[in-house]
Formats: sequence, C-alpha cells, structure tokens
Amino acid sequence: MDLGPYLTSPSVWIKDPETGMTNCAILRVYVASPTRLVVSFVPTRHTHHYFQKYKAQQRNVPIILAIGHHPAFYIGAQTKLLVDEPAIIGGFIGEPLEVTPSETWGKEIMVPAQAEIVVEAEMSTSELEIEAPFGEYTRYYGRQARKPAAEVKAITRRRDAFYLDVMPGHADHVLLDAPMVEAHLFNRIKSVVPGVLGVHMPVSGTARLHAYVQIRKSNDGEAKTVIATALCSDYHVKHVIVVDEDVDIFDDEQVLWAVATRSQWDKDLVVIPGMMGTSLDPSANGVVTAKGGIDATKPLDPGRFPQRIRIPEAVMSRVKLEDYLPSDMLRQV
Repeated sequence: MDLGPYLTSPSVWIKDPETGMTNCAILRVYVASPTRLVVSFVPTRHTHHYFQKYKAQQRNVPIILAIGHHPAFYIGAQTKLLVDEPAIIGGFIGEPLEVTPSETWGKEIMVPAQAEIVVEAEMSTSELEIEAPFGEYTRYYGRQARKPAAEVKAITRRRDAFYLDVMPGHADHVLLDAPMVEAHLFNRIKSVVPGVLGVHMPVSGTARLHAYVQIRKSNDGEAKTVIATALCSDYHVKHVIVVDEDVDIFDDEQVLWAVATRSQWDKDLVVIPGMMGTSLDPSANGVVTAKGGIDATKPLDPGRFPQRIRIPEAVMSRVKLEDYLPSDMLRQV
C-alpha cells in the first residue's frame, strides 16, 4: 500500500537559519518524480522547528540527504543533544567527520564527503503534496497528509556506491534510533534519580513507545519520578515500566513478571492525559496522547514483600551438563 518509491534511510540535514547549527534526522522521503521529492516530518521534530524559521523568513529550505555511511555516522546523527550534530558524529566514528562544500550552495552548506550518495534539494515552505500511505515503525500504514515538496538540485555519489535501505516496521528500522534514545533517557533520569542502572527500548514496544527502566531504589518515590522524567524527555515514549535491579530489562518476560507480581494499579499506575506524542501512533489524537507508567518495584521495607525464589548456588555448582548430555549435543549447547 506504499504510495510509491521511498527513500527510507536518508539522514536529512537542515541548517538552522539563525544559529547555523545543523540537525540530522532520519526521515521518510517520497520520490514523486526523478527531480521532485516529498519530505515527511511531524510537528514534534527539530526539523519542523527549523522549517518554521525558514517559513517566517519566506525562504525555501536547503536540505541534504545523506544515504549510506559508516554505521557510527548514523548513531552520532541520532543523538538527542541540542548541538551541531555533524560535529558530534566524529566522536562516534573515532575521527573528525570529513565534510566538503555542496555542489549547489558551496561552503554555505557542507555535505558528508564519505557518504555513499548525497542528494541536494531545496524544500519549499509553501508547496505541499500528498504523501503516504507508508508502512511505519508502528507496523501500521501512516495516514496520508500534505507535506513539503522539494526540488532536487544535485546528486553526487561514490563511484561504486552502496544504496542503504531499511525495512520499515522491522528490527533494522526500529533499532536504528533506540540506542541513542536509551542513552538520552538514561542521562535525563540519572540527573534526578542517581540510582538508575539501565534503560531499554524494547522491540515489543516498537523501540519507541515503551521504555523499561531498572533502578536501585533509595526511596519509594523514585519510581514515579523516573516515569515522569522519561515521559517528558522524549515525545515518542508513551509507557514506562520501572523495575528493581534483580529484573532483566532486556527480557520482556521478566519485566511483565514484575508487573504481574509487584504492582497494584490503584497505587502504582501513573496516567497523564493530553501529552505530546507521535502522530504515527494510530491510537493518538494527532500528536496529543495519554501517557503513563507502572511502578513495578518492591517496597524498600523488606518486611513488606516476600523473597524471590532461587536455586542455591551450592546446588547449581554441582550440576554438570556432561553428566546428562552426550558430547555431540553438548557441543551444540
């Protein structure tokens, strides 16, 4: 049901006309014709914020689409820090990011020199075209809407360029952004709850809408503080589950076990209506959604909660698999 051919992996570079900082966002881009693109972004993105600045100045928007680069390039480009993002990419690659003047705007707009393919285009702030349906990370088709059109000005590429694609709605799509969201949430939470141990964006929650947070509690109010902080730190995050340090946040089964046995929703459930979310969530009202979280941690008072069962280490150490399995099977294990 996709509307037509799409660029699914471009790192779209837009320069803030006021500060000069460049934002790098992975956006879906519809190829309407060999020279015309339609660029999709939502009001919650920094891309939209910069776009509005150009619109106020009644100017078109110079954009760069970088398709294919070192894997660390994409990780750096997805940082959630309010910085000039091309400058931070080199920290992930391990050396300064090489840039070169663009074909269209020269030194005014620099492009990544080692990208496989670079498309230079000028995005209109007044011309809109129909975009979507398109299969998205939520595993639903995005609704049709009118989005800004862009005219291709130049295309450069390596002589033997690889074309980078992602499979929408599948693991390579949803995991592209997850590590940087996890790092961003971890840092935001740690500033108010120092006992945070880890943050995980599970694929079961599209690696965007759900966040699992593991903490070592020092007081019983920290779990709800974590929930509030996480929900305010990234517009994608819709549900937050907070667990103790003995629960593996990378194991959905363990997290749901904690919800089942360590939460009572009359006192452990947090619901905040009318928050900013993502329009790609089909259950939301545009970008307005209800968000919430579950405190699935034990009370600090050990007398108020039973002990978790475990097999004694002395017993486990006596169990030798070679006593029970033939050697060929043991090699497979």
